[in-house]
Amino acid sequence: MNQEEALKQIKQIRQMMTKASERILFTPWQWIEWGILIVIGCIVNIWFITDQIQILFLWISIFILGGALETIIWMKKAQSEGSEPFNPFLMKMWGIAGSILLIGVIFSFVFFHINQPLYLPGLWLIVMGVALYSISILGARIELFFYGTICLVSGIMAVSPLLNYSLYILMVSFGFGGIFFGVYMRFREKQIKLNRE
Repeated sequence: MNQEEALKQIKQIRQMMTKASERILFTPWQWIEWGILIVIGCIVNIWFITDQIQILFLWISIFILGGALETIIWMKKAQSEGSEPFNPFLMKMWGIAGSILLIGVIFSFVFFHINQPLYLPGLWLIVMGVALYSISILGARIELFFYGTICLVSGIMAVSPLLNYSLYILMVSFGFGGIFFGVYMRFREKQIKLNRE
């Protein structure tokens, strides 16, 4: 095999990986539903709840509901496109991202135990940023890299100079940001579909 053939095969593999990640990894509706849930959670947390146990149950409920909705959306998308939702490539991506998210879960209990809940929004923004970085590297999705950067920078701000405004930062960057990103991805999806026709 000469160098030109090898480069051609590498290009084809990369195109297949990119196509797979574009088709099934995330749908615009997943970003939108998470954005809406985060905005609702932040509003309820900021203006209506002060008790620590209620705050914990609020966010556990949001993550359970968000995860369930995301799974349903993901499975429906796979079914409508005739794709295998649990192919080895995607399972590797979710395995790496899931390992990173597990760090967030562990440290959430630590911060809650030491009565420092203000650090949680920043922690989760940083964890989401790193998870999106890993997915963007594996799936060649430049949009995820940019959104991961927004999450990472917002998370760093939320755990240091703007700690007292961490919930507002979470609401803007991951809440409204997720809604905006979902709408953008929906628009981009339509453009890609038109270009292929």
